[in-house]
Amino acid sequence: MKSLPTALLPLVFALGCPAPPPDRPVDAGELEPETGPDGSLIRRWDLDGDGKANIWRVFQGETQIRTDLDLNGDGKADTRRHLDERGEVKKEEADLDFDSKVDIVASFEGGKKVQELAFLHHRATADVVRLFVDGKLAEKRRDMDGDGVYDVFEYFDSGRLVRLGRDTTGDGQPDEFDERPEAEAVPDEEKG
Repeated sequence: MKSLPTALLPLVFALGCPAPPPDRPVDAGELEPETGPDGSLIRRWDLDGDGKANIWRVFQGETQIRTDLDLNGDGKADTRRHLDERGEVKKEEADLDFDSKVDIVASFEGGKKVQELAFLHHRATADVVRLFVDGKLAEKRRDMDGDGVYDVFEYFDSGRLVRLGRDTTGDGQPDEFDERPEAEAVPDEEKG
């Protein structure tokens, strides 16, 4: 995986910044706005001085609905943050290895993360599913052999792994459990 150039780190922080109103005067680094195919207003910023946009903020009327960031300077969005009508995040997508394929999709409700899907090998189903309760990790499901069926189930309490389940029959449901799984937890990257 390519590393994120230090000069582009300000882009990452721009996601959390409040959106400027769509009719505000152009800032230094701001490029001419565009109109999207659906009639949306797309405001663009060039943060590294190469003449190409690194940040796109998309508006429907006065409401910002999305922020896109190009983290590696290839002119393509590497992260997308979708907003609801109140300006709260409802979905985030990220291309972590800059191959133009979404690697992570996170869903939010009421400003809190409820689900995160990791497509580590770009299959039809997520390799890893993380489920959150009140914004805290509660469960993780992993497809270790790439057959589209989850094999490992991890259950968390207050951020601590408390139970590990395994599907040994191939039905996608855990049928063996370990109540003391700390020593057996396997990082997501170690896929068998």
